[in-house]
Amino acid sequence: MSKNVEAILTRYQHRRERLIDMLLAIQDADGYISDSSVHVLANGLNLSPLDVRETLSFYHFLHDEPAGEHKIYLADTVIARMNGYEGVREALEKATGCEFGSVSANGRFGLYDTHCIGLSDQEPAMLVDGIPFTHLTPDKARTLIAALNAGVSPASLANPKGLAADSLAYIEELVESNIRQSGPVFFSDAIDVDTVIRDVVTQLPAEIIDATSTSKLRGRGGAGFSAGLKWRLCYDAVGSEKYVICNADEGEPGTFKDRVILTHAPEQVFAGMIIGATPPAQKKGSFTFVTNTAFWLSTSKNTAVTARTQSAG
Repeated sequence: MSKNVEAILTRYQHRRERLIDMLLAIQDADGYISDSSVHVLANGLNLSPLDVRETLSFYHFLHDEPAGEHKIYLADTVIARMNGYEGVREALEKATGCEFGSVSANGRFGLYDTHCIGLSDQEPAMLVDGIPFTHLTPDKARTLIAALNAGVSPASLANPKGLAADSLAYIEELVESNIRQSGPVFFSDAIDVDTVIRDVVTQLPAEIIDATSTSKLRGRGGAGFSAGLKWRLCYDAVGSEKYVICNADEGEPGTFKDRVILTHAPEQVFAGMIIGATPPAQKKGSFTFVTNTAFWLSTSKNTAVTARTQSAG
């Protein structure tokens, strides 16, 4: 295991800020994060083992003891409970031979609860080794466990056509988009993102901020805060280095917008970040993702439009 940890430290250049990525990589390689791995990782990052364990113990998708060959996370949400959650949960326990929060005697399955996984529109839903299965019923749950017991991989069950995991077709094979209503983001004329970005970066910061304020664009996080005012405050804030952070964590009960936007229109998100970064002259941007929505991350990252927006910026 220590060789795996050393290789992972090298891959992430011994950067402390990539600790969570390293913990996930260790778990992917070894099945869980052992005490010896914690010590090797801590030593490689010049941290104490306690520092590493604080992060490890905070996230319920990380395990410090064997958690099952197949890790199953069933979303426990209000919507799931309105659509047969209890029956699915019971079927999973009987089919695997273990209760939630434990590992089966043969070590094959680990059953765990989780919060929203960005699939509120098609629950009950669960992740099996990070791969989503939706519209669950007790019968479907039993069938899936039987197939896993027979040696069929979760990837083969979810993607029988063998579609590339970084393609939109793959995501659409796994989950439904469920966007029905016409609007400015979907089902509208294509936006020439390159042209928009090239035009914006030639404008003065005040022009961009004024245009954003005039548009009455508001945040969608709940407060409806004026985007123009926020950008002006960022522009006026003290400090030479500023960041644009896109919160792509789908964690609000009943929502699934982030998943759909970032799989069907990621270029608009990246363009928005570039535009938002221009007035304060931010040099860095980042996305925040969580493990429970990682199944669609590679699709968003791999779009050709992403490359175009990066080159244009």
